[in-house]
Amino acid sequence: MVATMSLCEIRIRPEEVDAGAEMTLRAEIAGPEARELGGATLEYRDHEGRAVASAVFTTLEGDVARTDAVTLRAPDSPGRYGWQAIPLVEAARPTPFELVVRAHETRVLVWDVPPAVEAGSAFAL
Repeated sequence: MVATMSLCEIRIRPEEVDAGAEMTLRAEIAGPEARELGGATLEYRDHEGRAVASAVFTTLEGDVARTDAVTLRAPDSPGRYGWQAIPLVEAARPTPFELVVRAHETRVLVWDVPPAVEAGSAFAL
């Protein structure tokens, strides 16, 4: 099967992922070549070029082919990472996409401390 992909869109949920958290990837290819992708595999490669997951094009609607969702872990360090989605069919080109990983939100909670200290008064724990 020969396929030159005209448009491959990768959807990442959530759009900004917490470091080390789970994320969901789903791909969609639109164009006449999408009709030939039923059962073809799409491979996801991380910023180091390692294959980290794969999905099969299972949903075909006219000129649109979609994969099922794939859930995997985001990198452990915050930053922007360049990943690729590669349809494993002849003559297919990789689709680069950016993964935005953010640091976890941190909140400090303290118990048994007065909610406010008046100016000029003593503070003690």
